[in-house]
Amino acid sequence: MTQEGNKALQLVIENTTGSHERYIDAAIQANGTLYITYFSDGPGIDFFSGKSDYEAFLSIEAQHKDLLLLHLIKALHGHDAAITSALMTIAKENGIPYSLASY
Repeated sequence: MTQEGNKALQLVIENTTGSHERYIDAAIQANGTLYITYFSDGPGIDFFSGKSDYEAFLSIEAQHKDLLLLHLIKALHGHDAAITSALMTIAKENGIPYSLASY
């Protein structure tokens, strides 16, 4: 995760090169808005988009980002993951501090 320009946080999700290129990143702007950028080109893209490449930009305004996070956690739970273990693993792997209390 990097800090760059007016982006408070940026994370490259995928950067594939070769005969089929794909780039996906997520960024949170200084104003809190979440942006996801998607670019793809190569064989088969024309079938999907009618063009030789495809670009998409998704934004979620800051005031809706926390609700999205809660729904993402709910979706993670729906995939047979032990929710707290999955979130702790993600936090550990990315150096994100957390606290757990269990009884």
